[in-house]
Amino acid sequence: MFVVAVLAAFTGVSTEARAMLVYSYYSDQIIITTDERWSGPVDLPPEVGPSIAACWRAPHQGDQITVQLSFKRDGSIFGKPRVNYVKPMNGSSAQALTESISQAIDACLPLQFTPRLAANIAGQVFVIRFVAP
Repeated sequence: MFVVAVLAAFTGVSTEARAMLVYSYYSDQIIITTDERWSGPVDLPPEVGPSIAACWRAPHQGDQITVQLSFKRDGSIFGKPRVNYVKPMNGSSAQALTESISQAIDACLPLQFTPRLAANIAGQVFVIRFVAP
């Protein structure tokens, strides 16, 4: 039997969003459009993407990249992040876009998980789609 759990935190939607983050968590998608860049302890799964987005500098406007990753309880990555989709824009290269997200992940990790999230996050797969503003 497969149990589906979805946690979502929706904030006000801005028409001038800096990044659109699409999460797949426990096999359901949570879509959040936000201009917020998260800093501080991560308490909910939808806060993981904005925490990484705080460190991401896309090569060009409109660049899109989807990354799949899992975390350990201490906020570090379990294994290696996997890039599932890359759509460079305005003459950007796929390699430059992939390097930019890798640098963001390296710069932001380990994430600071609250004890509640740390107890439940180990091994959960996140698929996060970043769209540059």
